[in-house]
Amino acid sequence: MRKYAVMIPDIIRSEYLVIPTDPIAEAVPYKGNPHMQVLFKVWYEFIEPASQGNIECGHCLNRIIDNFKAMKPELVKLEKEYRILKELTK
Repeated sequence: MRKYAVMIPDIIRSEYLVIPTDPIAEAVPYKGNPHMQVLFKVWYEFIEPASQGNIECGHCLNRIIDNFKAMKPELVKLEKEYRILKELTK
């Protein structure tokens, strides 16, 4: 899953994914769920930019949530590395 996690820019991961409100844990496969909207947008903007996602597709939303849950440990590791580097370059 690291190959997908590194496709997401540091700033996006830092500001939208690895945050206290934890959209990965809180997302439900419903187009009106704001956490799902974030995951959906990030997925199709950075992971599968050549595809056009369908936010009406429950199966597709479940797949996105499952993939982000599997990717979460790598996202957290990358975020820790990013914060360390950011501190060192101050």
